[in-house]
Amino acid sequence: MKRLALAGCITLLAACSHSDAFAPHDTSRSGPLVAGTPARLTYNPAASVTPAWLPDASAFAYGFSDLEARLDHDQCIGIMPAAGGSLTGRICNVNPFSGDSTDTFAWPAVSPNGTRLAYLRSSRPRAAQTDQRSTLVVAPLAAPASFTPVRSLPFQGGDGTFYVSLADLSWLGPEQLVMLGEQDNSVSCPDPPACTGDPVLVRSGRRVLVATLAPGAPTVVDVLGTDWASSVAPVSGSTDIYYTVAGASQVYRAPLTGGGSVVHDFGAEGIARDVDAAGNRLVAVAGGVLRLLDDGSGAPLQQDFGGRLFVVNLAAGTSAELAIPATVFRHPAIAPDGSSVVAEGYALTITRFTSGGVQFVDTAVTGVPTLWRFPLQ
Repeated sequence: MKRLALAGCITLLAACSHSDAFAPHDTSRSGPLVAGTPARLTYNPAASVTPAWLPDASAFAYGFSDLEARLDHDQCIGIMPAAGGSLTGRICNVNPFSGDSTDTFAWPAVSPNGTRLAYLRSSRPRAAQTDQRSTLVVAPLAAPASFTPVRSLPFQGGDGTFYVSLADLSWLGPEQLVMLGEQDNSVSCPDPPACTGDPVLVRSGRRVLVATLAPGAPTVVDVLGTDWASSVAPVSGSTDIYYTVAGASQVYRAPLTGGGSVVHDFGAEGIARDVDAAGNRLVAVAGGVLRLLDDGSGAPLQQDFGGRLFVVNLAAGTSAELAIPATVFRHPAIAPDGSSVVAEGYALTITRFTSGGVQFVDTAVTGVPTLWRFPLQ
């Protein structure tokens, strides 16, 4: 359970096994378990995270932890129909020799023609808290075990930046991927003013990266001017990108050569992050439960536990909130046809109490993330 001050206003991988399977699954259920708008799509007792749409908007991929079938606490990738229901496929490491490790398949992204899957494969010994090895890979969607490695992690960028993980993986075109490069920073006081114990490592976005899938020699390069980026998404029909920056309320649009300009400012709604877009519509999270930290260098390190979900009409310059009572959101994904948004939802508990005649508000993000679907007009 995460307990933090409320920032802004809330209304109120890898072991390269080639035995992984894209196995058929029970397709008997069509639509969400419980009808409603918005619709809750997942009831997994463990996490369901990072949805990413197929290009025809017929379904989306996402990461899920299967505690019942995966006793080694693996995270798999599932494919769910757009309206919800039973998985039509799942991608897990089923190698019988992988039982002594925890395998995490994360950040799925399906290519523009719907035939290839990019994802991050990570593995660590079950008893280890660290020592995780990760690889960015690309594979046929129909046979994701037959993957091609693109970049192993951690790695050092051209300017010496040490990237330990990747997030916000998307396709820019048939042979390019865009993603957020993340690094670990040592913070001596993560919970001011009450700081005790040794410094802790805080993972935060560092810069937008672009991978070019040249046969036999893929490359990964930084996008200039995207220091301390907190999220990234491609611009529809373009090689430009949208991105957000730690501690800032603006969403930027930029070419891969750097530069760029503000396309939307959430202003008083709070710090913007988790951007995604389709056509003239943009979705993002703003405000909510997060904290900004300093590792002593002045770098704006950002830890995020969820916020308010907005859809923005870029042509009109207007925004509307997509809300569920006592819920904050992360990682929204808008369908390529703009018909709906799927996002992680987190239960929020707000407790008001008085101490010494002063009223305080205690905010807690509880439980595991579940996926919700919002239809759009």
